[in-house]
Amino acid sequence: MLGYRQDREDWDYLRANAKAFPANCCATGEIPDDFHPQLRTKNQKQTNSCVGHGRSTMFAHLNWLITGEEVDYSAWYAYLTAQRACNMFGVDEGATLAGAMASGGCCREDTLRFPGYYTTSMPAAAVTEAKEHPILQFSELRGYDAIWRYTSTHQGPVLIGTEWYEGHARLGKDGLESKASCLRGSSLGYHCRCIIGWSSRRDSLGRRWLRCKNSHSTEWGNQGESEIEPALVDEWANDRFSAFFGASELRPFEPRPVNWLDHQWIPV
Repeated sequence: MLGYRQDREDWDYLRANAKAFPANCCATGEIPDDFHPQLRTKNQKQTNSCVGHGRSTMFAHLNWLITGEEVDYSAWYAYLTAQRACNMFGVDEGATLAGAMASGGCCREDTLRFPGYYTTSMPAAAVTEAKEHPILQFSELRGYDAIWRYTSTHQGPVLIGTEWYEGHARLGKDGLESKASCLRGSSLGYHCRCIIGWSSRRDSLGRRWLRCKNSHSTEWGNQGESEIEPALVDEWANDRFSAFFGASELRPFEPRPVNWLDHQWIPV
């Protein structure tokens, strides 16, 4: 299942509230050849909750950047509150990125677990806990270069909503997501995921492929993840219905210092 409702997207809200990411904010020092945070791969099953799953990965990624440790955030809380913010609450028909960015913080998975089916039940403890973990700002990032500068300075993850083709659904186990492999077959709708880093793979221009976490279980792609070709990101940027928003708890835009030795890594 998918669930990004680009047809209901509130671009006026997003662009009125997004903070411009400055073109002169670039990574300082040596950039690691591969940046691969250790985050849990989730499975939205037969729900249209991709925005919630992508959003919970966004929170987990930020927590990892700050502490070097993984905390599992609630995909279901992230979905229901995004739905409420975009006036889609009560029916499993997806959500928008405006809803994701307007809906405040998120609780942990242990506080509100993914039920595997649509239900609007939400304990008071989840609401209380979510208030302690807000997103302070977000930025629209159009095209590969903007996304690369945002991720390589460790501002935070990038939530994306793009068209999903049969080629995406049948992605190989190598997880290599390219124009040639994915932009084929019929369109299945629009899907939300989260860009979390980059790999050592480069294109002919020397640009690194971007690591992306999906919510279709570890059976999809490379254990639930993909590496996205820079040319595919630029192709998406030409689609006016695609959305790319970086999220951060950092108010000023500046490169975030990361202690590489203290962070956990997934073997590659």
